[in-house]
Amino acid sequence: MPLIQCPDCSQQVSDQAPACLRCGRPLAHGPALLQDTPVVRTVGAGVRYKVIGALLTIAGMVAGMFIGAAFDHVLGVGLLFMLPGVALFLYGRMHDS
Repeated sequence: MPLIQCPDCSQQVSDQAPACLRCGRPLAHGPALLQDTPVVRTVGAGVRYKVIGALLTIAGMVAGMFIGAAFDHVLGVGLLFMLPGVALFLYGRMHDS
């Protein structure tokens, strides 16, 4: 088991070691797990439903405040947006990945 020199800190390291013991630099001959692999993040469908639901809920609250304040009998317009918004938000919470 020969020793090699770490390119960063010049420490003598076993040629079987996956990384330098002093500085932690991965060595070129280390296991395949240390190779650079791209990290891919995906946004699940649940996040989209939560965002749309939150926006509809806010739109319903705003519509309920302004339209409902102007016309006492038109409170249903706010609920028309708010109830589907809450339903979509809850659906997104259930299907969030």
